[in-house]
Amino acid sequence: MIASYELVGKNDKNMLDQKAVDIINKLLTSNDVKAKIAIGEGELDAAPMLYQGQTFSHQQAITIDIAVDPIEGTIPASKNEPGSISCIAVAKNNTML
Repeated sequence: MIASYELVGKNDKNMLDQKAVDIINKLLTSNDVKAKIAIGEGELDAAPMLYQGQTFSHQQAITIDIAVDPIEGTIPASKNEPGSISCIAVAKNNTML
C-alpha cells in the first residue's frame, strides 16, 4: 500500500488498487522467483492481475506459492479512512492449499 500512497484519499478505489497490483506484479516479475498465486486478487474483484493460478517464472529460481491482497479495504483507503491493510503470505510450492 505504501507504493500507492499518493492515491489514498483521492476517492478512486480502482486506481488505488491497480497501482498496488502493478507494484506487486513488478516485484514478482523482476526477481529470481518461480511463483504461483494460490489465493489472489481476482476471485472477488475480477482483477486482471494477481489471480488464482497466475504464475511468474524464472530459470534457476526458488519455487513458492503466494496468497496476496495488495489492498484489503480499497474503499476506506480511497477515502483516507482507517480499515485498510496490505496482505501477503508465502509458502513452499504446493503447500498453500
